[in-house]
Amino acid sequence: MFIAAPDSAYKVKQWIVNGDVVAGNQDDTLRISNLDKEITVSVEFEDQTVVPVEYIVNFAVTGANGTLVATVDSSEINTGDEVVQGSEVVFIATPDSAYKVKQWIVNGDVVAGNQDDTLRITNLDKEITVSVEFEDQTVVPVEYIVNFAVTGENGTLVAAVDSSEINTGDQVAEGKDVVFTATPDANHKVKEWIVNGDVVADNQTDTLTIINLDKETTVTVEFESTTGIKGITQNEVEIYPNPVQTVLTIANTHQIVSVRVINIAGEELYAAPNNGAEKITIFVENFVPGVYFIVLRTADGKEFSKKIVKL
Repeated sequence: MFIAAPDSAYKVKQWIVNGDVVAGNQDDTLRISNLDKEITVSVEFEDQTVVPVEYIVNFAVTGANGTLVATVDSSEINTGDEVVQGSEVVFIATPDSAYKVKQWIVNGDVVAGNQDDTLRITNLDKEITVSVEFEDQTVVPVEYIVNFAVTGENGTLVAAVDSSEINTGDQVAEGKDVVFTATPDANHKVKEWIVNGDVVADNQTDTLTIINLDKETTVTVEFESTTGIKGITQNEVEIYPNPVQTVLTIANTHQIVSVRVINIAGEELYAAPNNGAEKITIFVENFVPGVYFIVLRTADGKEFSKKIVKL
């Protein structure tokens, strides 16, 4: 019988008899029964201390706007530390004011459905890299540009939001009501309102309200005389063809002293005097297709306009 006595913290690793490992025997004893030949026996010892498996844990904030810490068994660790296999690692994100967690990423994959301030890795079984990204949780209101103008002359137009006057081209928050107020000159009234190129039906009042603004909006108002035109009525002036493609003719213009063409944004595209001619010709082939206004002025300073459509 052979008796092995391992040192402290050691145990039998294997027995070898005549060069062959004795299978399945890591006991402290070896028996050779019925000796029948010369034998050589050796024993090998090994450290029986269990060496735990450890994995590196890396973590960081993507960008800025907050901090990230990690703990194991309630003790804080540093990025790059080695953590024992099977441990639970708790990551705690602290967003800056007005920020929140946008997403967690573990080994390159977004953690679905987790925008909490904590992330737990249970039963650690491999090296991991964790990152957290923050986002601004302040609600940015949607805004739309509001343009407005008078087509021609003979009055003014203002707009207000929450009783505060705005300027044309200002941006207004989505959902707001915008109130447009037209002020005709003496002996004039509102002829029509146009919103984004469309005439507002049945509204010749001095106010127009856009309720619950939901897109960029352009508003124009046109005024007309309430006293008629000296020696001529609006219906006597002929404008044709309408719609027009290339050449526009204005007839019966002997009492008209000037002609202008205005687009729906109130911009003047054409202006010319008239010295008593009965007919005026305007070439419009280079005009962008859309709605335009022919503004006519009489000798006594009164104006009226007519709408045309350029094809």
